Amino acid sequence: MSVAPATLSDLLSPGGASSFVLLATRVGGLILIAPVFSSKSVPKRLRTALLLVFATVLLPVARLHVTGAPALTPTVMLSETLIGFALGIGAASAAGDLMSVQMGLAGASVLDPMTNIQVPVLGQFMTAFATLLLFSSGGHLVMIDGLGTSLEVLPLGVVPDVSAGILIM
Repeated sequence: MSVAPATLSDLLSPGGASSFVLLATRVGGLILIAPVFSSKSVPKRLRTALLLVFATVLLPVARLHVTGAPALTPTVMLSETLIGFALGIGAASAAGDLMSVQMGLAGASVLDPMTNIQVPVLGQFMTAFATLLLFSSGGHLVMIDGLGTSLEVLPLGVVPDVSAGILIM
């Protein structure tokens, strides 16, 4: 499949701007949650630049699978954000915090130098471990590839039918 690079005409075509906004919403969900991108050590300007670069690069792929101009409704925006969250797999810190509470180690906190707040020791460890695992196994590349694949499986502007998925289970 040959995809032309994004041009200004992609944004100016009917549905181009709304596709870009929805794609940026999906990418933003991924960047907010993914351990690699959501770290406080990654500057906000870099995260914003990554969002714009990924959205611009993936816009032609997204436009291939969109029929017509997608609507910008709150439901669609929330759906795109949740798809990005699902791709971000950022539950490592929350799992570590929950483990700390269950083990009685919630009182054992350390100062996180990036955020200047106290965090449970296991939560900090799980976040660092998840980031290390993600980079060493090439998971950050898999997340970016998954973002491109999600545009084929779940086109922009289409709210997934959750009830149909539950019935299949």
